[in-house]
This record gives sequence, structure tokens and C-alpha cells, in this order.
Amino acid sequence: FQIYVINSDGTGRRQITNLPEGACQPDWSPDGKRLVFISPCDTINDYYPGSAMYIINDDGKGLLPLPTLAGGDYDPKWSPDGSKLAYARPDSIGIVDTKSGELESLIDFTPYQPKTDWAWVPSIHWSSDGSVLFTVVNNNYEGDQSADSYDLAAILLDTKRIIPLVSRCGLFCYPNPSA
Repeated sequence: FQIYVINSDGTGRRQITNLPEGACQPDWSPDGKRLVFISPCDTINDYYPGSAMYIINDDGKGLLPLPTLAGGDYDPKWSPDGSKLAYARPDSIGIVDTKSGELESLIDFTPYQPKTDWAWVPSIHWSSDGSVLFTVVNNNYEGDQSADSYDLAAILLDTKRIIPLVSRCGLFCYPNPSA
């Protein structure tokens, strides 16, 4: 798999990435000049162990690998001002400073991996002003690791405080705030 861009009328198809192990889960920077994505991802999966984040210019040049941790990074999202990237992992949610490359973990948790090679990775979305990350967290109700023990929550980035929004919405609650 590679990342391509194309005009809305179907013309101007152009390949952006050319990585032997593939590229997926792209997200455009707010200014439309760069993409963040993960690699490797050479097959269709929900789980890409060992994946890392990369930034590339819209012309396919300037490939920049970002610092990563073991286990893989997933579904990176640009902050509204382009200064940070949010990422999700099977065991944490964090942000990366796009200038320094510094990683900061916001939440660490026990991975939900139900006796398979698959692991759940939470969905993440920024607030329109970049001060909050919306996600799903396991509140571990009395040691409960079941799929319905997960809550929709907001992480206030200035204090790292987690505010529960919807209790027991389940693993596949997908936050998508309006502007």
C-alpha cells in the first residue's frame, strides 16, 4: 500500500510515498503541505506491530521518521495549529512535538488483546482549539477488562486531567467532535 493524492474530478493522480513496507493511515497537516502516516503496513490490518510515524511533504520529498516506541504507533492526527501530533498505541496515548520530535505519553494503560494477534488501539481526535484530546479509556471497573468497560473521555492537555464524558460506551466508541 502507498499513499496517493488525486483531484476531486479524478485527474492529477500522484504517488506520495514509495516505501517497500507500505504506508497507511495518513492525515494532512492543517496547512495542507505535509502528511503524517505510519509504516510498515503492507497488508490490510487493524493492528500493525512495529509501525512508526513519518512526516512527508506533499510533493513526496523530505521523508522524516519520528521517534517511536516498541509496539507500534497508530492513526496519527495533526493538532489544529500543526505544532503537535497525537498518536494512539495498544498501551498508551500521547503527543509528539513536530519541531523537536519529543514524545510525551498522556495515558498509559494495559493493552486489550483478547487471546489473538490483534490488539485494540483507541481512536483519538483533537478539539478545534487543540486544548483537548477526545478518546476512549478503560476505567477498569473493579478489574473489568471486558469490551464494555471503556468510557468516552476528554484529556485536558494543559493539566493532563481525564474527564469522563460517556460511561461504558465500549471499545469502539469513536469520538468525532464538531467544530
